[in-house]
Amino acid sequence: MSSQSSSITSLIDTFPGGVTSSDERKGENEAFFRELNERLKQRAAEKQAASDAFEIVCECSLETCTQRLSVTFAEYESVREDETRFVVAVGHADPRIERIVSATVGYDVVEKLGVAAEVAAERDPRDD
Repeated sequence: MSSQSSSITSLIDTFPGGVTSSDERKGENEAFFRELNERLKQRAAEKQAASDAFEIVCECSLETCTQRLSVTFAEYESVREDETRFVVAVGHADPRIERIVSATVGYDVVEKLGVAAEVAAERDPRDD
């Protein structure tokens, strides 16, 4: 297991609980993975050139998903410009809470809707 993979696993182990509604829970799941990916990006930026790709975790609503995705720093920052957008593995979008706004070979970018969008906006780590 690579050091980045073990870092991802140890960060996933800190997953929070305690949300009630299904849509809110899904929004919390995705916000948690976005926060994790912010930390992974910071670690990668310390070690890699800005033109390189780095590994993030799928930001879908499934608590058990730990699929790794490769994105460039520019692609990641483009998604982060909108607090309701997330990077998910192809086929992981949930049309009940999000819509696909762009698709690549390796991942889709989704935009949250309704309660999930509200949770995403509230939990945006860049709004501190």
